[in-house]
Amino acid sequence: MAAEQLAEQLATFPGVGEIESTAQPGKRQIDFKLTPAGSIAGLTVDDLAQTIRKSYFGEEVQRFQRDGEEVEIIVRFPESERRSLADLAQLRIPLPSGDDAALSTVAEVSESRSFITIDRKDGQRVITISADVDESVTTPNAVTSRIEQEVLGEFSENYPGLAISSDGQARNQAEEQSYLLRNFLLEMLAIYGLIASVLRSYIQPLVIMAIIPFGLVGAVLGHVLLGFDLSFLSLFGVVALSGIIINDSIVLIDYFNQLERKGGNRIHNILEAVRRRFRPILITTLTTFIGLLPMISETSIQAQFLIPMAISLAFGIVFSSALILLLVPACLALSAPQSELSMQPPKRNLPQQTATN
Repeated sequence: MAAEQLAEQLATFPGVGEIESTAQPGKRQIDFKLTPAGSIAGLTVDDLAQTIRKSYFGEEVQRFQRDGEEVEIIVRFPESERRSLADLAQLRIPLPSGDDAALSTVAEVSESRSFITIDRKDGQRVITISADVDESVTTPNAVTSRIEQEVLGEFSENYPGLAISSDGQARNQAEEQSYLLRNFLLEMLAIYGLIASVLRSYIQPLVIMAIIPFGLVGAVLGHVLLGFDLSFLSLFGVVALSGIIINDSIVLIDYFNQLERKGGNRIHNILEAVRRRFRPILITTLTTFIGLLPMISETSIQAQFLIPMAISLAFGIVFSSALILLLVPACLALSAPQSELSMQPPKRNLPQQTATN
């Protein structure tokens, strides 16, 4: 009943179709249940089942060899007495006392339909409801969220002991997102260690990596401008974007470090690094963006699932590159001592003049 109700409610959701359930009725079957009289007479369910099986399926009583082949002798009712429910009603059931009784006396006979498949998970009976989602109308996450908000509370009240869990795409996506987050954190640790070993600084890798969250902002803005929903592949694009953003930041900071080794005022070195590395960063950004435009404008079905990742890369690099020229110099300035932040050029020691009388 719960499976049927859930399937009916899913059918009312816009964009949801092809609803399937593993609780599909199979062939008709006849169920037997011992009556109080049968129990008092000493019958068990196993005794009843064995008697009916032997009567209809038969019981092997002997085997012998004939012409080199083994022949089985099975005893059962003739076919003319195994064709109708009326014949079944006339079946006599032997009792432990040696007497026999009519089947209708010792058992209740009812007709039902079994399920095509009976699935279990961890010993619990499981019925699976699945459906296809038209992503131009809604998303699997939105449908799952609506089920949890509108359906599960009612089910827990009407069907005590019933457990409902999300599986399929929703569960797989949640697991993949957790794996992606874990791998992303490991990636950030590896990148930090690599940059710190090359630059020989603990602060500058943090300055470089501080721009990464702004790439996500650019990716979101790109999806909004082009009318695409954020998907799991969009997150893959953001992860790939972090490497490109770091490359542009390293280009700027590496030249700044070269100027620092020559001496001079910190602010002037920062401004000179931005001025000299503006064109390389701009060219890198534009070539990456232009290279991704054909994929973004592709209309074939095969390329549709890659477009969100391309949007994250293209718009994220444009947005973050503009911020690199602003935020990275600002972070470098904040990491400097106050004595080095003067806009005045460094003072030179002039030769002292001696006064004569």
